[in-house]
Amino acid sequence: FLNHLNLTNLKMQTRLSRSDASRMRPDLEAAIEYLPGLAGLALWCNFADTEEDVVAYTDGSTIYAGKKYADFAPKHRRFICLHEILHIALCHPSRFQELEKREISVFLPELLNIAADAIINTSLEKLSGLEIPPDAWSLAKIWQGLEKAEDLNNTSATGNSSSYPWSAAAQNRKISNLTRAEF
Repeated sequence: FLNHLNLTNLKMQTRLSRSDASRMRPDLEAAIEYLPGLAGLALWCNFADTEEDVVAYTDGSTIYAGKKYADFAPKHRRFICLHEILHIALCHPSRFQELEKREISVFLPELLNIAADAIINTSLEKLSGLEIPPDAWSLAKIWQGLEKAEDLNNTSATGNSSSYPWSAAAQNRKISNLTRAEF
């Protein structure tokens, strides 16, 4: 098993040295040392730099590190690398594209991305050698937002309609029936 893991790590490092990902390369190499199993997932990904004013993103096969990527601390950058790799491993970009093709009356890709980010971030946030970036979504952060929204709805008797296509009040009634553990 260890020989296979070392071979996978070697393949990943060789691949990185030939890629156009100079921004992400040191962080990927460090992340592989912290989590050797990552190398197997990373072999499915291509890496490149972009001059876009973003941190990082993926199109489903390539992970791009933008100009803002270097603004983060090393532990955050390793987290971001793994985050983007997991988007590819979990097929999020292709699932998003499939949902966009369907004729769904209410499809909010931003909301779907927040949910996907929260799931990935929550799964990574306790790993050693990584640190979740301060503004990143997590399930706990979403839960806190839902609790605040429910508190606002309970204290406000105005009945104003939401700007969202779904009823926040109705959603809060359903959500309030869940305990934190069930969520």
